[in-house]
Amino acid sequence: MEKKSEELMYLEHACKVAERKYNIDPNDADNLARWGGVLFELCQFQAGDESINMVLDAICKLEEALLINPELLDAVWCLGNAHMVHGLLTPDYNVARNYFDRAAEFYEEAVEKDPNNQKYLQSFEAVLQAPKLHAEIHKQRGVAQQATGGGAGAESSNSSAKGTKKEKNSDLIFDIGGWVVLAAGLATWWVMMSRNQLPPSPGY
Repeated sequence: MEKKSEELMYLEHACKVAERKYNIDPNDADNLARWGGVLFELCQFQAGDESINMVLDAICKLEEALLINPELLDAVWCLGNAHMVHGLLTPDYNVARNYFDRAAEFYEEAVEKDPNNQKYLQSFEAVLQAPKLHAEIHKQRGVAQQATGGGAGAESSNSSAKGTKKEKNSDLIFDIGGWVVLAAGLATWWVMMSRNQLPPSPGY
């Protein structure tokens, strides 16, 4: 738990540093890409809509970086990761598959430009399993929600049960968000490498 808290502090600090740099030079593509990567990592610490909104923010930053410098292949790869996770966190598969298609396009672009890069190749292979991953994640989510639904109970306990269910569902979404990134093989290598260019957070 302490390690996760330290990681969260680091990522929040890195996000603030990237934002300050952006205010100084909005055309710094490397900084925008780094910012997008950090936001993508931060989504694991959020729940529900907040997590998805952070993924969308990461996508915006990465797309902006690529408008300035289309040759940032790690940004292309990370953009694929963000679309992949967005799809996995979207319950409606008919909507989710559009995000999987986008992820595949970005992974394919990265592979075409650097065919010997193993992380690009592995991600491209992983996205082919997205429908199965999506089905399993939301199957487990449904089972968990049923388990926390309370079943048949007295009406007098409904109000408190609903509050508890809401809290548990939020925790569940958080757990799914963290598990999705691992299950899809979306490693944190890119952000870890970018940290070499970011000032350490307080206490490091």
